[in-house]
Amino acid sequence: MGCAHWPNYLPDSKRLIYVRTINGHSQLYAINIDGSDRRQITHLTELGEIHSLVVSPDGTKAAFAFPAVSAARIYIADLATGAVMATPPGPLGRDFNPTWSPNSQHLAYNASTDEGPMGLRGIVRVVNREGAPAHDLTDTACFAGRLTFSPDSRSIAYSNCLRVEPQLTLASPHSLPIQITSLGSNENPNWIYLALGT
Repeated sequence: MGCAHWPNYLPDSKRLIYVRTINGHSQLYAINIDGSDRRQITHLTELGEIHSLVVSPDGTKAAFAFPAVSAARIYIADLATGAVMATPPGPLGRDFNPTWSPNSQHLAYNASTDEGPMGLRGIVRVVNREGAPAHDLTDTACFAGRLTFSPDSRSIAYSNCLRVEPQLTLASPHSLPIQITSLGSNENPNWIYLALGT
């Protein structure tokens, strides 16, 4: 029967994309929210589990880590054709936490690299929606740390691990990283959307 996990709504809120794993094989599926019209999207042949599934805001692509939590690459699937493209791996082949830009044009992920003063670090790697390399913004991110795009898709917030306590930092292809916190432990950033006049 298998198990289903990592559900993501499509933009119309009428269908879900999710991961179904049977006998060690994971695939992406789409299904209506009433449980009808289930359709397999991917046809991966390698054993392994898909995790960290995220659908692009425009509903045309999905990114995920595969084949294992501790040793994964990031892949992009075209939801219309089922075609799967690998993104450039980090030096250690341990890539985590894909996240789409709000305009669906870029994908960022944390690509693990060699040990620094505070242990393993992450490269903030940004690729285009087809998985082609774009920019490595920094190599000071915390190992496997979460990344998040700004609402205008121009900056990425992340936690740097230059010291014992992680600090929030902003990075973009157009400027050097800027640390915005300095006290305490600051992790797992997310942006908030405020209406004008609030």
